[in-house]
Amino acid sequence: MKERIIINEPYIKKENEKTKLVAKIQLPSKDIEFFYEVDSKYEEYLTPERADAFLLMVLEYAMTKSLDIECKAPVTEQLYYQLTKYFIPILSMNRKLYNNIDIVANVADEIMPVELNGEFVNGTGISGGVDSFYAILSCLNKYTEKHKLTHLVFTNNGSLSPNFDYEESVNYFNLKCKEFKNLTEELNLEFLSVNTNMLELYSELKGMYAINAGAVKTISIIYSLKKFFHYYWFASSFDYSKFHFSEIGEGYYDLFTLNMLSISGLIFYSPGAEVPTRIEKTKYIANNKVVQKYLTICSNNNCGICNKCVRTLTALYLMDKLDDFSAVYNIEHYKKHMTMLLIKYFSIKKEFKMGYAQEILKEAKIVGGKKKRKILLCRYISILIKPLVYLKRKLKKLI
Repeated sequence: MKERIIINEPYIKKENEKTKLVAKIQLPSKDIEFFYEVDSKYEEYLTPERADAFLLMVLEYAMTKSLDIECKAPVTEQLYYQLTKYFIPILSMNRKLYNNIDIVANVADEIMPVELNGEFVNGTGISGGVDSFYAILSCLNKYTEKHKLTHLVFTNNGSLSPNFDYEESVNYFNLKCKEFKNLTEELNLEFLSVNTNMLELYSELKGMYAINAGAVKTISIIYSLKKFFHYYWFASSFDYSKFHFSEIGEGYYDLFTLNMLSISGLIFYSPGAEVPTRIEKTKYIANNKVVQKYLTICSNNNCGICNKCVRTLTALYLMDKLDDFSAVYNIEHYKKHMTMLLIKYFSIKKEFKMGYAQEILKEAKIVGGKKKRKILLCRYISILIKPLVYLKRKLKKLI
């Protein structure tokens, strides 16, 4: 008989001013009490009647480990159908990382979300990055009254610790909550934070792409508040032209994931997928004063030297917006060391593989003039020194 994960019935647990939705999950090797923790004012919107949230929390782990899942509480019928009929079989066929598994559960009807003061409650995540801010600002330009953005959501979804350490993730989560709450107030929105301990499970897969805090893990958190949200926007990293079942990251097939995990009372969208480049997203947000005050590109206090930071700073340089971001970056350091930073940046294969370096080069050619010459010179130097770097590495191994 194939080994399985057992998800016991969820229950509510109150702790001071916090409330948790908890379920004991039995793994073949150990038991863990997983939880979603919110401020107690959101307690009534937690959903212990369904196993949905916990099923999605463990799903990628189970598919990686080839473990079936048994749920002691019912699963929403539409979600169960879409997972078992399409999502799991299609992913297991198209990604080597995943195996086809079975879900054993009773099904039940949809639990519909509430309306607050006659309005839908809709959310999107806040991380402080370019994709996140694009999602927020684009959603503030509402198209219909029902699609009005009301809440920014910050979650401990497995991405907050570079070392995949749970305690480290909690410390960072608590640190950023205050900052993001202030940011949310400046945008006249409501702030909602959700802590989880899912890293206690996924840290075991460190070094594998299943550890990534992608759509499935984030959506599991939104399902824990199924009685609250109608629409939720999950920021896209890539435009839809790049859709494929990638072995290096689930962000490339968010279109598929969000469609399969949407049900009649909870719909997920992917803002940013309609924008062809990150440069265009950066242009969209660069003039906003809140963005200029809170932009957070890397978890190392906007170090200014990693590939993410250099990519963003160079885009701002091409837009003549560098000085506007002096509150979040050491702009003088970037200007002083720009040549060396760009030579190093253009030597990073991943930046070309992801298409970000090409965007910068294309934008530089459009801008033209001194900026074009400077950017292209750094690119040419990076090409020239590449054989020398390779030779140095080889010699180091021989000596």
